[in-house]
Amino acid sequence: GSLTMNTSGVTGAILAGGVLKVNGDLNLTQGIINTDATNVFELGSASNVVGGSNVSYVSGPMRRNTDATAAALCPVGKGGVYGGVTITPATAAASVYKAEFFNVANSNLVAASPLTVISSASYCDVSRVSGSDAAISLGLYGTAILGATAADEIVVAQLGATNWQSVSATPINPGDATTGTAVSNVLSSFGSFTFGIKPSSVVPVTLLSFNGQMNEGVVKLTWIVVEEKNVQSYIVEESKDGKYFYTIGNVKPQNVSYTNRYDFSSTSFIKANTFFRVKVVNMDGKIQYTKVIQIKPTAKDKLEVFNNIVTVKLLRIQLSGLEKGNYTITISNANGVLVQNNLLNINSEVFIQNIQLSDRISKGVYFVRLLGMNTTETKKIIIQ
Repeated sequence: GSLTMNTSGVTGAILAGGVLKVNGDLNLTQGIINTDATNVFELGSASNVVGGSNVSYVSGPMRRNTDATAAALCPVGKGGVYGGVTITPATAAASVYKAEFFNVANSNLVAASPLTVISSASYCDVSRVSGSDAAISLGLYGTAILGATAADEIVVAQLGATNWQSVSATPINPGDATTGTAVSNVLSSFGSFTFGIKPSSVVPVTLLSFNGQMNEGVVKLTWIVVEEKNVQSYIVEESKDGKYFYTIGNVKPQNVSYTNRYDFSSTSFIKANTFFRVKVVNMDGKIQYTKVIQIKPTAKDKLEVFNNIVTVKLLRIQLSGLEKGNYTITISNANGVLVQNNLLNINSEVFIQNIQLSDRISKGVYFVRLLGMNTTETKKIIIQ
């Protein structure tokens, strides 16, 4: 039959009396199935797993039966950490595999080239009791690999006699991802597995430079590339903290072999330190990243007068960094007497306006004042 774990707490059940085999579905909502070397939990070849999380998993060794080439999940975890392992048999021969997850670093963290980092967060043991060769898939469930960067890729690593070696068929890109699945080659020998980090092999283009500058609150980004080949798109990304990025634009590549320059202007007005990068997407879906740059806003007045010395009856002003709403521009003479006012509705981050001066305004010193939305700012002008 089937088994559903949905206890009021996460302690769950402790197996005793040997092997508990479930031939139906396993539904994991809340609660942990605790096993040991003697009391093992086993899923039949027809079993499906629904759920699996930090509050519901199999803690300890479990067995997984298969008789097809479909992916078979082992919903293992330990110590409040879920680390589901998927086994994909190479043939439909009746097979039995055994898996256990450990939420600690393996005692050996030596990486063999091209690996540069071995995950120190966890590892799993997978063995074949009987049956087919198989590929092993490891999932990221919300936490990045310590020591990995966006320029890396995450692969399945297997512990050999003295060090960890890459057995990757499908990596996770970029290396600082927090979700995704890394898949191994089909393996004939099993053992300990974890995530390994290595430099990304994705090179759809050579990135020569990536720079940005801010002008009037708007950021202009520039990157120079060479030897573009099969680039699908340049996706411009922005972040407030340098960790979590979101898309703000897309630039179409030209895919030429010679040096090429691309420009992109952000449509948002930058008011705080902001981070930018460009994600290069290849035709086959592989991803490459530029370096991350940080743009710091400069202190700037909300009211700017382009022509402080007015020779014609036209005043040109710029308003920036204001909340959307209604504002008043007043013009007073040197004695503080109001001689003109204009109502403005601001609906953009940068607002430029030409103000026709009244014929009543003669030569002399005047003061232009911005009022509204708890904002007051004054500029001096001279009318000649």
